[in-house]
Amino acid sequence: MVAKAVLVSLFCVIPSVAQQVAFTFDDLPAHGDLPPGQTRLEVAESILRTLHDQHMPPVYGFVNAVKLEKSPDDIAVLKAWRVAGEPLGNHAYSHPSLNELTPEQFEADIAKMSRFL
Repeated sequence: MVAKAVLVSLFCVIPSVAQQVAFTFDDLPAHGDLPPGQTRLEVAESILRTLHDQHMPPVYGFVNAVKLEKSPDDIAVLKAWRVAGEPLGNHAYSHPSLNELTPEQFEADIAKMSRFL
């Protein structure tokens, strides 16, 4: 009985720890196939509208700009993200595998990405 009372007392004195969740979107401006009849910008605008309507805290969009080489117009997705007030994060230029690069090569890939942020 005393052990139960001590255990209950301990739980009463330990302050509760706030839980936090981070919402992120990886591989902006493009990740996966597009729904038929939609552009990347339309998809991004729909996501951004939903985030705003749901009063979400800042949601990071992590960018790897290598995809802009094939679709340079998709830079509009990154601009829309910024206009909406959402932060962009550096996912490295080409999203390389750390196992295949030297630290210097990885740093160069990060630096190459920075111009898009």
